[in-house]
Amino acid sequence: MREAAPCRRCGSTKTGSARRGLLYNIANLCGYRLRLCGGCRRLRLISRTQEAEPEVIRAAEVVTPAAAPPSNSPACPYCGSGDFRRSRRRWFDHLLKRPKMARCRQCHRRFPSSHFPPAKDDAEILKSA
Repeated sequence: MREAAPCRRCGSTKTGSARRGLLYNIANLCGYRLRLCGGCRRLRLISRTQEAEPEVIRAAEVVTPAAAPPSNSPACPYCGSGDFRRSRRRWFDHLLKRPKMARCRQCHRRFPSSHFPPAKDDAEILKSA
């Protein structure tokens, strides 16, 4: 996305989201985004034509499943990235008795925590110290 032109009133280039309503819908139909100026909070119209990329027709690609990551290093089972965080279980996860979950920071998908090593207990930490 291209950076917005400077505001005529305050000169700020940052914009924030505007409330969705009648003006927002009219601007959307006309090919604009309705935004709020970051400096003076004035409504601004940003053209959508700069955001649209021309469609490129590509040949059909054969999608092969990703290779399974090695079992000794923790990684996301979907994209193979090692960058993930622990995710809270939701109420229905508790209800279905699912294991602890993690969320990949790259593809944003959730997977069971059996894919990463267990955390050290306090007792193990004290023994190693």
